[in-house]
Amino acid sequence: MLFDMLLILIGLVVFRDTYYFILYLFSLKKKGPKKDYGEEYTIIIPHYNKKELDMCLKNVYPDNIIVVDDGSDNREILKKWGKKVKVYYLKHEGKYNALNYGIEHSSGDIVILDSDTFTNKESLKELLSNLENFDAVAGNIQVYKEDILISKIQAVEHLRIAMFKRIALFKNKISFVPGPFAAFKRSIFESEKFRKSKVEDLAFSENIRKKFKITYEPDAIAYTVMPRTLKTLYEQRKHWAIGNIETYSSMKKLSSYYYLAVLDILILLFSFLSWNFIPLLFFFIFESSTMIFANKIEKGNCIYESIIFPVFMYFLAFFYLIVYVSAFIEFFRTRRSQ
Repeated sequence: MLFDMLLILIGLVVFRDTYYFILYLFSLKKKGPKKDYGEEYTIIIPHYNKKELDMCLKNVYPDNIIVVDDGSDNREILKKWGKKVKVYYLKHEGKYNALNYGIEHSSGDIVILDSDTFTNKESLKELLSNLENFDAVAGNIQVYKEDILISKIQAVEHLRIAMFKRIALFKNKISFVPGPFAAFKRSIFESEKFRKSKVEDLAFSENIRKKFKITYEPDAIAYTVMPRTLKTLYEQRKHWAIGNIETYSSMKKLSSYYYLAVLDILILLFSFLSWNFIPLLFFFIFESSTMIFANKIEKGNCIYESIIFPVFMYFLAFFYLIVYVSAFIEFFRTRRSQ
């Protein structure tokens, strides 16, 4: 009985992942409409106590750049760059306010770049090439400095995300524009603004996705600094999870964050309960193979990490369950106390 349940669970997950992998293969043949961008644009960089700002600016200088400092404690880097780019100093109110202020004091279309995110001229060109046919363009966000285990796990996770973004692009269902690297037509901001939220990019995307045309550019790659300890990773993801709960209006959207994790954990559980690991080995080989292929296509640097991807996948499955359970508890506790 337990072995039968194991086979059913693995069959369901492999069938689903095979379906999406086939879609991924088809998505590689789809080329979206692009056109060389010749319009005016401004790069808005919201900044708050990020030591990586210097490197971020070096990669995009001397484009038309506005740095909006959200009340940083140390402004030495800003003083250095203040002679080369336009810098505005605000009291600390949050990223959403810095973004809105920068947009209001800019001209042309808008590129948003986090101050701890690194890109280059070619990726910027690829991002902007979509603005002829779309109102907003999501960049391909990857992890900077994959030198420790926690970074390697996140790097593989972001490659997996890149796979599913290609699939969403293939199905014309891009609905999220990430905050670290994105481009927008100025016309969007004539009616919309960023609002205060733990996930201001998600909240803004939810607000514009039905009104404007959104796309994703796989070749517009940017590398962002991610948490380098388990504690800071937990704090970041819990912060995002609470923001997701606050932003989404239905459990259907939130469920995608944990129902797959539950299925993966059940496969592991039934493998141990039935003491039969051959189907689990087959499952691991299948998942590793898809990631090895994706690593090559998405220009990742995670060949060894892709080989042991199922191990990382199980870490993330347990990790996200813990994160979302604690996020729900804190969210409802906060609501009761208000």
